[in-house]
Amino acid sequence: MRLLSVQTANAHEGFPLTTATGTAGQVDHTSAENSPHHRALRAAVRNGKQNEEVLREILWHLNASDYLLDIRRIAGNLLDLLPTLREITEQSCHEDEPEFHLFEGWDTVLGWIPSVHGS
Repeated sequence: MRLLSVQTANAHEGFPLTTATGTAGQVDHTSAENSPHHRALRAAVRNGKQNEEVLREILWHLNASDYLLDIRRIAGNLLDLLPTLREITEQSCHEDEPEFHLFEGWDTVLGWIPSVHGS
């Protein structure tokens, strides 16, 4: 097993966080989005003519694991919560704030994930 090695900088400087983790047979990468599971789901979203940017945003906000563990259940639960999240956002943000539009397009992608992702 290799040890976690992290190189960080001030978040405002824009330097990447690099890691080398895992055990034999695992692919090292600098972020979860480079994992085979994330890449496969993004390819499926493109093939399914869904919005890849919305998917990326959802996965980023969820801090989704490399393996997309339990992503179908997470997507379903989040889909159930979306009306409440939108209501809270509408009450706490002005329409001209970026956060006001945070959940746009999420319904379609979250509803799509369980139909294609087999894990």
